[in-house]
Amino acid sequence: MGSNETSSEGESRHVTACTCDSVLNERIALRKGVSMKILALGGAGDMGRAAVTTLLGMFGISSVTVADANYELAERFVRLIAAGNLSAAPIDVRDRSALHSLIEKHDLVVSTVGPYYKYGKTVVEACISAGRSGIDINDDWEPTLDILALHEKAKNAGITYITGMGSSPGLLNLMALQASRALEQVESIMTAWSLNGGWQSGPKQPFHVARRLLGLGDAERPNAAIEHLFHECSSTVPTYRDGNLVGVDSMTSAGSLQFPGYADRQVFHVGHPEPITLPKTSNAKSVSNVMFGDKEIFDLIRRIADSIKRGRLSVEDGAHSFEDEAKNLAPVSSNIDDPPGLCSVVTGWTGEKRKKIAWGLIRGPYGLMAGVTAVPLAIAARMIADGRIAKRGVFPPESSVDPERLFAEFAPYCGENLGSDDIIIRREEALDSV
Repeated sequence: MGSNETSSEGESRHVTACTCDSVLNERIALRKGVSMKILALGGAGDMGRAAVTTLLGMFGISSVTVADANYELAERFVRLIAAGNLSAAPIDVRDRSALHSLIEKHDLVVSTVGPYYKYGKTVVEACISAGRSGIDINDDWEPTLDILALHEKAKNAGITYITGMGSSPGLLNLMALQASRALEQVESIMTAWSLNGGWQSGPKQPFHVARRLLGLGDAERPNAAIEHLFHECSSTVPTYRDGNLVGVDSMTSAGSLQFPGYADRQVFHVGHPEPITLPKTSNAKSVSNVMFGDKEIFDLIRRIADSIKRGRLSVEDGAHSFEDEAKNLAPVSSNIDDPPGLCSVVTGWTGEKRKKIAWGLIRGPYGLMAGVTAVPLAIAARMIADGRIAKRGVFPPESSVDPERLFAEFAPYCGENLGSDDIIIRREEALDSV
């Protein structure tokens, strides 16, 4: 338990008042040009490094601390960038006392510590205890429920915490929100992502450090994103149907993704948080999160996930097996008929007209999935830092982040002189009434 936890109602009120005063002082300092000190938890990982390099290029960030369990890698990363406002720190987020103390020394926490089903709630609780705002790229549905349940505690502590501000969830939520706003009544939402990628990448950022310079080869531990994938692909996951959250077997068919102007693709259920959070803001009757891609990679995922379900492999061993076997697969295809690699397809009504509104990302930042996940995270973190996101409590992206502002700031990372209209394709299609 953090050292700031209190044992009486009076003490709790005092801490809350002090925290709120601290928040006010931070805003006044920002207006005077004094910037925020950012703590990048998990900052030496693939997603973390992309977030750190993005933050370093932003105006008004006074310092960034790369805190990671792999302190040697964090130091190497910091040394190669050689920026005066960047430093490294060791941290094991399971050590709650050390985590609390480290967070207290900073103004804002940016967490890429995964997998989130292991560590997501721990970080949020530490932020609340330390009275510091934070943001993460949580893509697991179970901790999303736990984290959202901390809303009142975060509100009382005077902090803002946004969970799931990456690509899926994150960009997909905001695209679904914007598409939903074009309809008077929302019927269904499908948020979809491709294992193949499927967007054009922008240029390298100024502080980018190549993996080979960091000496990153075959890791002793599997990538947290791969662990997450197999955790979700070997269990029952939520989807939202006819106004109810229901469980379905992961990797089962969710029908077809029908994005106007592209070939239909078979898609499969996966356990991301969109079906939990989007119904609350869209009033949709059905929400699903799905993935699609080449048959060969799906066959491999399904085979390993089945071994995990049967108890023959642990999630971590399954992730190792995938990383080993995936190297022998043919390169993923680049099919121009495929829908955009990140897209949201919404159906509903405007008056008596039934419509489909689809939004898809066609250009993204450098770094493939790391770039398209970490850059939105960093932009939203900056919005918290400069007061543009000021509401207190715990929120998903769609109820806290202004989509138009985020996409406008996201676009330049996808290519020089680009705006949101250049990176997102929007399609509308009339549907038969049912």
